Amino acid sequence: MKKLISLVLISLLTACATPAKNESISSFDADFKTVFNASMSALKDRKFTIKNFDWNSGEIDAYLKYQDRDVQKEIRTTVALEQQGKSVKVRMLNKQAENSGNISNSDLNATENAFFDALNKQLGVKQKK
Repeated sequence: MKKLISLVLISLLTACATPAKNESISSFDADFKTVFNASMSALKDRKFTIKNFDWNSGEIDAYLKYQDRDVQKEIRTTVALEQQGKSVKVRMLNKQAENSGNISNSDLNATENAFFDALNKQLGVKQKK
């Protein structure tokens, strides 16, 4: 019984110490260049700072710093694009920066939803789920 309680406590502590992260994936009916450029614009529209991008790998690394109730917070994101036939799959992975105040999963989800809404608007095409 003690081992079971210890295991549960360790699991809870590990879960609390793990930085929050979320991933979303959508596909768009457009060419790679259009979706890549629209992704860059959508990130900038959402106030992300582009840290690094690689056209060949289709990856964009960015971060968003903001203040929430006197606590400095930072979300780090990687947007990865992959051509799949006539569609481009866009994957967004958000995670809390190590030096950041606590960011909830609902905040990370809201950030992803806002990005995909901005991307959809940039592309002016119907989003496929």
